[in-house]
Amino acid sequence: MSILFLKSSAKTLLLSLMLFTCYSPLTHAEAADPEPLAIIKNIVSSILETMKQQRQEIMADPQTLYQITDQHLVPHVDITTMSRLVLAQHWRAANDAHRQRFATEFLLLLQRFYVNALMENPQNIDAILNAADSLISYKPLQIQEDSRDLTIRADVKLPSGMIVPVGFSMLRDKAGVWKIYDVVVEGGSLIINYRASFGSEIQRDGLEATLKRMQATNVELLQKQAQLQ
Repeated sequence: MSILFLKSSAKTLLLSLMLFTCYSPLTHAEAADPEPLAIIKNIVSSILETMKQQRQEIMADPQTLYQITDQHLVPHVDITTMSRLVLAQHWRAANDAHRQRFATEFLLLLQRFYVNALMENPQNIDAILNAADSLISYKPLQIQEDSRDLTIRADVKLPSGMIVPVGFSMLRDKAGVWKIYDVVVEGGSLIINYRASFGSEIQRDGLEATLKRMQATNVELLQKQAQLQ
């Protein structure tokens, strides 16, 4: 399976950092921000602090990152919406079992691919964590009371000095809860790029064959991650 998104190692590392986040209650300083912006600010600052505190554990056992995402990130990501948008017309043609399998394997793919990206060069992790206090600056957000879909925009300053614009697309569900459904790095959407990759495979080989390849890729990524320890 080809993974088209983010060939640049710097961008891959950046997206890895943005994806592996954890959530904690809003602070007083964030209370003045619109709710979606406050959530994203807290998510990013929390993951950076958590990675600082648990760096030794992460380096000894990269699966610590899986535990962080399973506990703190996954509940705040709308994986069903992500999967539906990635599959596009193929989602409508799929049955419920195929939809569930795709969502499960897609989430694993995101976790395992970007964990491996983070772990390939620990020095990059240290450089980013050392610059955590000045890593990201957020754009002001204006939100209407009835808004359901919006993008939090920010600039990320990498240790190299490169400024990379990022965006967190969020959707408010029927219960009024804001969740992330896309990450955009320098204009490149995770959803759009994976849609192109999966779309061509499904068109050529069918959804069932694509799902089997996703499962095989996830096994390979887990094996590769074990070799990094």
